[in-house]
Amino acid sequence: MDNKSSRETFTVRANPIMHDTGEHAGKLDYVRFTADSNNGTHKEWRLAAALLDKKLHILESSGLRYGIHSKLQSGARADLPGTYSIKQLADLGLPTPN
Repeated sequence: MDNKSSRETFTVRANPIMHDTGEHAGKLDYVRFTADSNNGTHKEWRLAAALLDKKLHILESSGLRYGIHSKLQSGARADLPGTYSIKQLADLGLPTPN
């Protein structure tokens, strides 16, 4: 990793995608994360609802995790506070090259 990418930071938004049919209609299916960097880089990925709680542990505050999780479960978008490194995005589920 070069110095430029090691200093790159991202703001992150979480957009809930709900089941639209069947017995789970109206419940969270997955979350589409979008991240934009201070250098103009844009990343997108999705995370299954079942993995959300585990991945949100990147946030140190349990109250903050609960608030974001609750918003997403109710169908509301959530902006994660602060900025994140590319490694932290990977901790949030961003696929990384092998």
